[in-house]
Amino acid sequence: FAICGLPIRVDTYKTCSFGCKYCFANYRKIMEFEKTLQIGNIKSVERKLDAIFNKGVVKQDNFLDVLISNGYTWHCGGMSDPFQPIEQKLGVTKQLIDVTNKYGIHILFSTKSDTTYDCDINPELHTFQLSVTNVDNRQDIEPNVADINSRYRFYRYLRDRGFKVG
Repeated sequence: FAICGLPIRVDTYKTCSFGCKYCFANYRKIMEFEKTLQIGNIKSVERKLDAIFNKGVVKQDNFLDVLISNGYTWHCGGMSDPFQPIEQKLGVTKQLIDVTNKYGIHILFSTKSDTTYDCDINPELHTFQLSVTNVDNRQDIEPNVADINSRYRFYRYLRDRGFKVG
């Protein structure tokens, strides 16, 4: 968990296989870290939610506990895309969604993907922010991102199913 504009941010992966050349998460000096794939600890999230919602343990001096217990929306994908291609194999975002769905957690997903890999998404809980940097399918700057037509179909798919999409 980390604090950002929403104010709860959770990332399921650290690093991203989309490989965008302008990626601030990979190139900002403050974000220096090991460049190999790291995955989120969903068991830790599950323990936190169980403590807050099932056991009633909300530490009032813990900002995160207070935000979660008050139903603030989470932002997933602020530093690494939750629906990048490795999700198909590892399913870490799916695990996060499965855990948070049990507690009615609202999540805004930021993605460049054209799929959610059959995760159990729900228009009552989930919102999408789709990133479009260019419409010319420039693989020199976004080498592993789905083409613009696929992302537009994904946008329509989500909208047609009642999701809020920006």
